[in-house]
Order: sequence, then structure tokens, then C-alpha cells
Amino acid sequence: MTFDQAIVFATLATALVLFTWSQWRHDIVALSALLFLAVVGIVPPDAAYQGFGHPAVITVAAMLVISASLEENGIVDALARRIGVAAGGETSSLLFLVAVVTALSAFMNNVGALALMIPVALTVGARKDIPPARLLMPVAFGSILGGLTTLIGTPPNIIIASFRDEAVGRPFALYDFAPVGIAVALAGVCAILLTSRFLLPERRGSRKKQSLDYIDSFLTEIVVPDDGPFATATVGALEEMGHGDINVLGLIRGNATTFAPRSSRQLKGGDILVLEADPDSLKKLVETSGVRLSGERHLNTQHLEETEGQMVEAVLMPRSILEGQTLRRLHLHARYGINVLAIARKGETIRARLGAIRFRIGDLILAQGNADEIDQALAHLGCLPVSGAPVETRRFSLFPLVVFAAGLLVSILDLVPIHISLVTVAVLIVAGRYLPIRKVYDSIDWAVIVLLAAMVPVGASLQSTGATSLIADTLLAWLDGLPGPVIIAALIIVAITLSNIINNAATAILMAPLSIEIAAGLGYGPDPFLMAVAVGSSCAFVLPIGHQSNLLVMGPGGYRFNDYWPLGTLVSLAVVCAAVPAILYVWPMAPL
Repeated sequence: MTFDQAIVFATLATALVLFTWSQWRHDIVALSALLFLAVVGIVPPDAAYQGFGHPAVITVAAMLVISASLEENGIVDALARRIGVAAGGETSSLLFLVAVVTALSAFMNNVGALALMIPVALTVGARKDIPPARLLMPVAFGSILGGLTTLIGTPPNIIIASFRDEAVGRPFALYDFAPVGIAVALAGVCAILLTSRFLLPERRGSRKKQSLDYIDSFLTEIVVPDDGPFATATVGALEEMGHGDINVLGLIRGNATTFAPRSSRQLKGGDILVLEADPDSLKKLVETSGVRLSGERHLNTQHLEETEGQMVEAVLMPRSILEGQTLRRLHLHARYGINVLAIARKGETIRARLGAIRFRIGDLILAQGNADEIDQALAHLGCLPVSGAPVETRRFSLFPLVVFAAGLLVSILDLVPIHISLVTVAVLIVAGRYLPIRKVYDSIDWAVIVLLAAMVPVGASLQSTGATSLIADTLLAWLDGLPGPVIIAALIIVAITLSNIINNAATAILMAPLSIEIAAGLGYGPDPFLMAVAVGSSCAFVLPIGHQSNLLVMGPGGYRFNDYWPLGTLVSLAVVCAAVPAILYVWPMAPL
């Protein structure tokens, strides 16, 4: 092993540990690894940022914009709403939901497809008396499975296609993934339909009710004195004294009650304010402001819950501006007119000072605000309402779908490369004003783009230093003489294992060149080996941290960390059993 190889291995090992630790964002970890390798001279300075112009990165960005346009113009909404009407019993409802999200994910971002289906699944579940936990995880898994079926369905497929282009001079085409992807998706969906009922928790209890019961113990009423600093102050000024640990949920003035009063609302002597505050924050407020505790209780959480449209559960989506922030820094009531009453994570309400909690993707928040504004505020914050919010009405236009279909057609006919045709589609959609400019940039998951762009040169360093060949030679000593199906199955299992720990795109970038080296060492063409990596990289079902789709349903479904592995392991086994014969039938192991 050379010194450069040792440096690359140490850097990747550190990155894998940090990916697994999940305390640092994956894009920051990947970028840090790239910068370190550039500083020590393993990645040439002029190649450090070439990943940002890589066709795979450009294609992923274009697909995110196109997916956003399909959502913005009501195309997918119209289809999703029909599911609620068509659904029958539990099995047929689950079949409809999983089938539709699987089909949608083949042609649009799987997280976007899932986001559209979560409210539909919850509505169907409430109508049919099906626990959310029995619907949402299957729908999330379906969104992952759908991406396997086309080149544009998931970033790993796009990455694998680019590696094939480097290896044999021609990338995988748009539907080259379809035979294997469809076989795997069908096997996965069948496993979900047949076993999810027995492997998923019931959990019929209302998490919202649990949160409200917890909040109730922190509700206090104070009286604004006729004199003193707050006799002529505002609601916002009083909240500022709590530094994010005090929420004003209601104001009682005479016989009138105002829920979620605006921060600019002027206070008067004799006003009764309903606060959510921990004992320490409340004590400090009373001691420093001159307000006094009310001797009676006028409102409780039941009154708050009965205010129609003013209390909403929402899940933090990827790219939410809340991610990594705290309530103490955000001042949500003053800026957006909403209060965050509770935060649930991993199926449990967080029992800590709300002001100090850092938001994470997948957190479920219970928000209170003005009925006319709360849905707009949550949308701006990057939160998906899952209960209590009015359904947003979108304009309907088929233009994005028609242009998208035309772009796919010219790629299928090999008239234009896929990364050119999809960017052209995105430009036409924006030029036609079918997606506002602001939403164009909001729709791109920059964390994924930076991760991909950073990992491309990091992965190249494995090849340039000979580290890939070193690993391949070691593996060949174990694999030589084994039957083809065993080798393909081993590659899929390794990729599945990695994708449950690190990002699926990073898994594809690391394993694709390794699979090409192994294929060459065994004397075979790279196609079946690359296809095995493509399947395994996209199948992260066992852990909630393995894929964003898994995280997004954790809160609304009330799942705990250990709820994923029973069904996830079974679906993973179904994937391996279906993928091996499908790959070897469609892409046989042909000698070089």
C-alpha cells in the first residue's frame, strides 16, 4: 500500500464514520473530504470542482426542477386525489397508494412524490380507520422502489450510467434499468402488501393528543397589570423576554378570546394571556416584568384544539429553512405569526425546552397560528402539513408534462443526451412561467448537489491512486471461483448495507468503479456488476436514516427507530431474490 492510498483510505474511513454518526450534514462531510484530499495534493486543484459540471450532477438538478413544476401545476395533485376516491378496504387502499407513489417516483423526485402522497395516505387512513403506521412506511418504501425503474428515477442510476459511459463508451439509456427495476419493484411491493400488516405497529393513539396532554402541564395564565412596562407593550415584546421559551397562545380581553394573537397586538391592563412556558422561564418573566399569575384557568389545550384551522401538524421537509435552527433564533411568531407548541422526533414528543431544540429533517411539529395564514407560513418554512391544514389549490396545466415527455422521447431516440434534454425541458418550463424563478432554486436540493459534486473527485482519487485496484484484488481472492449469482448477490448486499448508513449517491460513486474493476478481474463485462450496484445503492429500507423518504414518514407515522428493520429487512431480501435472476437474464455475465 502506497502513502497516497493510505491517505485516501483514511479519509474515506473518516467520512464513513461521520456519515454514520449523522451529526454533520452529508454534504459537509463530503466537501470536507474533498478539500482535505486537495490540500494534501491527491486531488489536483484544477480537478477539485469538476464534479459541479459532471453530467450526473446536472441531470439530478434538472430533474428536481422538473419534479417541482409537475407539483406546482397540479398534475400530480390531480392524480393523488383520485386515490382517495378509488381506495377501498385496507389492502386495496395500500395497493393504490403504493402503486401510485411507485409509478410517480419513476419519473420525478421520490421525496417529492412521497410528499404529495403523505396527506392522501393520512386522509385515506382516517376515512377507512387504518392506523397511519400501517400506511406511511409502505408508501415511503414504494417511493424508493419506483426510482429503480428508470435512469432518472434516482441519482444512483444516473451515476451508474455515467460510469458505464467511462467504461465502455456508452451510458445506460433511459429504460435500460426498466426490466430489472420493474422486477425488483414488483417483488418489493408484493412483500409490502403481504407482510406489512403483520410487521408494522398499530399505534392508533393520537400523537397530537399526547403532545397536547404534555403541553397542558405547561399552560399558565397571567394578568397584565394596569400599570407597569407591559400595560402598553405588545405581545411580541413579552415573548422576547422568554428568548424562545415562552409562547403566547391566547389573549382574553373581557368576553373576547383571541387565539394566536399577532406579535404586534397591543396589550392593555387587565388582559389575560395564555402562555406555554416552563417553570424557570415563567418565574423569570414574573420577576422582571411586573405581570402576575392568574388565580384561575380559563383555557386549556382542548379549547386550543377546537379552534378550527389554527392548529396544524407538519413535518420538516428537506431544504426546510428550520433545519439546524432553534426557536430562540428564528422568532417564528414575530416573523410568520405561528407558534411551535411541540416537536416530535422518532415517534416521541421531545420533552425539553423548545427554544433550545435544533430542528432536524423529519421532525413533526405542532404549530398554532391564524387560520388564514398558517398554511402559507408553513409552506415558506419548508414544512409539509399532514393534518389540520386546508388543502392548497394549485393551477392545472399539462404543458410541463408534455414538454417533459418530449424531452424523454428525444433521449430515448438517442437524438440528444439525457443531461442536455432535461436541462432544455427545465429551461422551457421556467421560460413559460410554469415555475417561478424563486421556486426553481428552492426546488434544487443543494445538499445533494454538493454531495454529488464533492464525491465525484473523491471517488476518482480511489482510481488515480490505485486504491480501487487494491480493494478489487483483495475481493477477487475471495470471489474467484464463486458462481455468478453469488457474486452479483454479494455486490447488491454490500451496496444495500452501505446505502443504509451513508447517502445512496455516495454509495454508487464509491462502488461503481470497484464493481468495474471486479468485473475486469473476473474477465467479464461491467454491465451486470454495475446494475447490481445500482439496485443495492437505492434500496435503503432497514434504517430510517438510510433515505430521506424513511425520515419523512417517521413523525406522521409515529414510528420509532426499531420499527423499520422488520419490514425493511424483508423487503431487502425480496429485492436481492428478484434482482439476481433479473440482472443475469437481462445482462448476462459475458466474457470480455
